[in-house]
Amino acid sequence: MTERAGEAADDEARPSQTERGPVIGAVAAGLVFVGLLCDGHLSLLRRDSVGGFFDLQAHSLLHGHLSVPAEGLGLEAFFVHGHAYMYYGPWPALLRMPVAAFTHRFDGRLSQLSMLVAFAVAMVFTIRLTRRIRPLVRGDAPMTRIEQWATGAFVFVVGGGSVLTFLASVGWVYHEAELWGAALAIAAFDLIVAFTITSARRELVLASLLTTFAFLSRGSVGAGPVAALGLLFAASLWRPARTVFGLSPRTAGKGRAGGPAGLAVAFAVPVVAYAAVNYAKFRTLFSLPASRQILYTPISASRRAALAANGNSLFGVKLVPTTIVHYLRPDGIRFQQLFPFVTFPPPAHVIGNARFDTIDASASLTATMPALTVLAIIGLVCVARARARRPAPEAPGLAVLRAPVLGAAAALPVTLAIAFIAERYLSDFVPLLLLLAVPGLHVALAWIARPSTGRAIRRVVIVGLATLGVLSVWANVGLAILYQRTLAPTEVNDWRIADFVRFQQSIHSHIPGGAMPYVRRGDVLPRPGPLGTIFVLGDCRAVYWSGGDSWRAIERTRSTGYWRVQTTFAAAPRDQWQPVFVNGTPGAGSYLAVRVLPHARVVFGYISDGTGRPWLQSPPVRIRPSTASVLDLVYDPSRGQLAVRVDGRLVVDAPLLLRPIENPTIGRSDIGGPVAAAFAGTISELPTSPTLCRSLIR
Repeated sequence: MTERAGEAADDEARPSQTERGPVIGAVAAGLVFVGLLCDGHLSLLRRDSVGGFFDLQAHSLLHGHLSVPAEGLGLEAFFVHGHAYMYYGPWPALLRMPVAAFTHRFDGRLSQLSMLVAFAVAMVFTIRLTRRIRPLVRGDAPMTRIEQWATGAFVFVVGGGSVLTFLASVGWVYHEAELWGAALAIAAFDLIVAFTITSARRELVLASLLTTFAFLSRGSVGAGPVAALGLLFAASLWRPARTVFGLSPRTAGKGRAGGPAGLAVAFAVPVVAYAAVNYAKFRTLFSLPASRQILYTPISASRRAALAANGNSLFGVKLVPTTIVHYLRPDGIRFQQLFPFVTFPPPAHVIGNARFDTIDASASLTATMPALTVLAIIGLVCVARARARRPAPEAPGLAVLRAPVLGAAAALPVTLAIAFIAERYLSDFVPLLLLLAVPGLHVALAWIARPSTGRAIRRVVIVGLATLGVLSVWANVGLAILYQRTLAPTEVNDWRIADFVRFQQSIHSHIPGGAMPYVRRGDVLPRPGPLGTIFVLGDCRAVYWSGGDSWRAIERTRSTGYWRVQTTFAAAPRDQWQPVFVNGTPGAGSYLAVRVLPHARVVFGYISDGTGRPWLQSPPVRIRPSTASVLDLVYDPSRGQLAVRVDGRLVVDAPLLLRPIENPTIGRSDIGGPVAAAFAGTISELPTSPTLCRSLIR
């Protein structure tokens, strides 16, 4: 008996270990996040493939204005009164200003580092929330070692088993804005809970500041803490409401900084800041003029249809049934035989006559975050049934979470009513899930610790929650890998998908072993199959991989538009275009050529007779003069694709209307045209073999 009591005291009285579990959980989640974010590279300063939108905004802010160069935004630019603006909030740009003030060197290269900082913010305030909410459930009950490690496992699941993990799949502006919005909303809610408990001026000021930053990162999720502050302000004006929302009696003092006046200011600051920025850009207080994206709208039939169906807006109430069913359905993920053994479900089924702009590959919240979902359901019941706060300020209860929970929920209709469905939008749900899952965790741990809870039931609960946690991590890491390697726009190409399929095949040959699944064969390419379907054309003429809505050619032969070429570029600059691949007849030719520039660089170009269009040129590519390089050339009229790789680096990948293959030549032009007669340097065609195809059908 004495030995057991000593063990209990040892569990409960080790202050040095009270931080270890959650911190280790956060660090472990951070390692998963960084591993995905690096994407096989040893750098977190890789260029954002979409463009340095926030870097452009930072330089503009340093010059005292919000407009940015239109060419830097491309199709994402919104034009108002002749100026181009980005629709994202300025917070990530404000972070870049100290760097932008001194150099342009890192323009377009800071998204990954920014995302890592945002993830760290999310983890820090997740730990703070678990600490802050625990006394609301457990009071002053001592914390055992088991509880510490359980809390650490919970923190790991939040960071490594939620959509925050998925956001690490691509280091670009879209995921950066989502991550900062969720992270700062979590931070703001932590300070709002702290203020509700203490009524202290410091917590209210910090809550308002973090809410402003969240609102200026991503409005849809930042609106959650804004709504919570608004609810607390309204509640502070009426005693019964103060009781319902767990506010301290001290908030009733009109002269106090934490009273109604202070809450009114705290609520107004983020609202005014957001409205001021939005008005300065779009001449509206809160709405986004989607029709002003004048470069993208004319070329996108889906955008025009969505605007027409939703009153010239990208938001509509009739979109909500589709999004809410898709994001909450419990079967919103699929298991498969190939690594990573999970995949996205079929595209969302549109309910009624709703018209969406884009329906991207997306799983559901309940299927990818089952551990947080179950704990959130427990927390929801407890918060809803919580007794009103006792009069003593030092004795708060779960009622203090009602305003944050309602605020986080009030922001979700914006996400549910937008004409886009994408996996990254699940991040808007994370603050609400966390606000409910944390009390759910502490309630579950308190119940498990009760002497009256049977050992068998305790084991079932522990094993069940652990299993849900493992499934959460597996689902989000797996979907992140799948998206990163096969689906991310601007990030993937046919060769990258081919490498991933080869990797899947190498694993499948051992686990579980046998022939590759999902492989079909035929002489004519059919309509795209389900995501991950592989189609072998003819006798290995080509291999295609389905992204669900289109085919990607992951292996080609000469008959389907692929040539492998070895070249040695001329050492001296040449003004004239040198032929690499020429196709067609005199006066009706197509020319893929290269021009040698100073400083060991070349530019690839493409032009076609009779179109009147200028040369389509690649950015300058560094080469090693007088050293052999291997070029992978794709000229595929059937798929409308022109692509070039130089020693494995993709330098050209363009969708084009191409002439049929006719009399192709390598390194010379027999039909004249705007190129030299022959390639300056050495060039020779290398043999190719459909090795992937042979391995798939063996």
